[in-house]
Amino acid sequence: AGTGKTWTIAALVLRLVLGHGAPPRTPDQILVMTFTRAATRELGDRIRRRLADAAVVFRGEAGAGDDRVLTGLLAAFPAGEA
Repeated sequence: AGTGKTWTIAALVLRLVLGHGAPPRTPDQILVMTFTRAATRELGDRIRRRLADAAVVFRGEAGAGDDRVLTGLLAAFPAGEA
């Protein structure tokens, strides 16, 4: 517990959705598995929250703050309409 596994998985899903280093995927094309129902709910909630937060940042409605992963993804994203 507390090693950042859930945070890392949510960041990886965000990268897949954005197409960072690979063709973009939609969330329904990504399979994420865990061991218990409670962990599955927590992971799903965190992934949804991560995607929603990223959408706000990529639309320019908020800054990335101190989120280094989101800042890096935003800087690496091609200019133009998202």
